[in-house]
Formats: sequence, structure tokens, C-alpha cells
Amino acid sequence: MITKKLEVAVLGAGGHLGRSLSQLINKETDWQLSAFSRDPAHLETLFADFQRPETLCIVQNDAFPGLEFDIVLNCVGLGDAGQIAQAGSALMSLTERFDSSILSSLAAAPQCLYVAFSSGSVFGTHLANPIARGQLASIDPATRSASIGYSVAKLNSEIKHRLNPVLNIVDIRLYGYFSRFQPPVGSYLMSDIVYCLREKTTLETGGADLIRDYIHPKDLLQLIVCSAQARPINTALDAYSRAPTGKFALLDRLGDEFGLKYHISDVLSQTATNTRPQYYSTDHAAHELGFEPNFSAIDAVVDECRALLDRKPCG
Repeated sequence: MITKKLEVAVLGAGGHLGRSLSQLINKETDWQLSAFSRDPAHLETLFADFQRPETLCIVQNDAFPGLEFDIVLNCVGLGDAGQIAQAGSALMSLTERFDSSILSSLAAAPQCLYVAFSSGSVFGTHLANPIARGQLASIDPATRSASIGYSVAKLNSEIKHRLNPVLNIVDIRLYGYFSRFQPPVGSYLMSDIVYCLREKTTLETGGADLIRDYIHPKDLLQLIVCSAQARPINTALDAYSRAPTGKFALLDRLGDEFGLKYHISDVLSQTATNTRPQYYSTDHAAHELGFEPNFSAIDAVVDECRALLDRKPCG
């Protein structure tokens, strides 16, 4: 770990990703956390059970320009596939607005590390195989797919970051992420699982197996620290666990651990149009920075599920 006291800003701290990272950062005795939100009062409620409040500063988004930090984590965005589809081009504007604000602040703080959270979607919306090192993006500009705006927004940000090589910027591509703060309502498998575990109902799922990778929040924080220690740095890195997991292997393990029951639905099997049957990356370039994940995808989900079921929902 980095030994000097770090001033860390988390933008989008009220979302799933920002909230989980803020919770971990706030436990670090040598870190000072500034959590930014468009609704600080709501964030106060979400963070009510956080420890060490003396090192936590909750700030309105508008106050960010002009402040200096050692690390800035941009967690702003829409975390649900349904919201992303509905947002369309508005998502591109949201991404551009916050990204431009952060880039402007880096001019006065050249040693600051900017971590932008990207996605495997930069490679396209139809991915039949795992992402490999050196893979090229394939996006059809004529497509009317609801998800194309998200892919283009992330790709545009990555390209813009590479065109500023003197700035310390790392785009971390997330292929799957789960934490104890996962919303129980959404358009993702893990949201459905959380809902069924809490309500003790049976999960309905399609018959096709899917391969997914879920990085543990602690491993993601480790990747951020490795990036900070590697400055000067300007690159994109794929996030990964010790090993991805199949959907049914995950469901069976959750059944053993927490009593999850599932049913293969003929209707879902017939209507499923999943364009990413193997959504994970084999590009482990982060290993060259010293990154060594401690959790496999299946163990990460089990560990965070246990914490999720032990805590009371809070926002």
C-alpha cells in the first residue's frame, strides 16, 4: 500500500461502484476521502454506517473544479442496462461533461492520477469470445442499438485520454462488478439474484450458460493502488479476477451457500438474445504493474453476498 496520506476524490459516490469503493477507502487510515454527489443529503444517509467519519468529506458535485487531489475516481454513470438503453445520447453528454471537468483540473495537478471506469463495451456490442490483448474495437456507426451510445461514450473517453499522454490517466475496464451495495432492482443477473435471495423467491433464468468475471471490490482497489504506484502512467487496463465463472456454477454455489433456488424458464431460453456469452478479458497486462487478484469471480460474489445479506438495506 502507498504509505503517504492520500487525498482521494470519488465522483458519483452514491452509485453502486462509487459507494463500494468509498466504503473501502474510508477504512484506510492513510487516506482522506472526498465523496462527491449531486445530492449530498442523500449521500449522508447512504454513508450513515461508514466508520471514521472524521476522514470523510461529502461534497456537492459543483465544488469539484479547482480542488486538488492525489487520486480522482470517476464513478459517474448509469449502472443499470435498462437505464443505459433509455438514456441514449444523453449518456454521452453526461460522460463528456464530467470527464472534461476532471481533465481541466489535471492541468493544475500533474501528479494526480485520474482513474476513469470504462467497460469491455469499448470493443463493441456483440462479443462472442473473451477479449484478448491487442483486440480492436468493432462498432457499426449506422447501428440503432440502444446500447451503442454507452459503447461510443466509453470509447471516446479512452481515445481522448490517450491523446493526453503527459497526464496520469488509467481507464479501468470492468467486465463484471458485484458488491454488497448491488441494487436489488435492475436489468442484470446479479440484481435478480440479490432480489431472490432477499425475498426468498426462485430465480427464473434462461437455459444458456454464460461466462462472467466479477472482480472483488478489494481487488479493484488493489488495481487502483498499483496504478498509482506506477506513475507516470497513461493507459487502459482490463480488470479481472483470479478466474471467471459460468452462470450455473455460480447459481449452484449460491444455492449451497445461501439456499438460492433457480428454475430454467423455457420462455427465457427461447427469447434470450445475449450478445456476450463469454464476457471477460484474457488481457492481464495489469499483472505487469504488480496486480494479483485474491478472489476468483465466484468467491468474490459469495463474499460480498454474505456481507449484503448481513446488512440492512440503506437507500
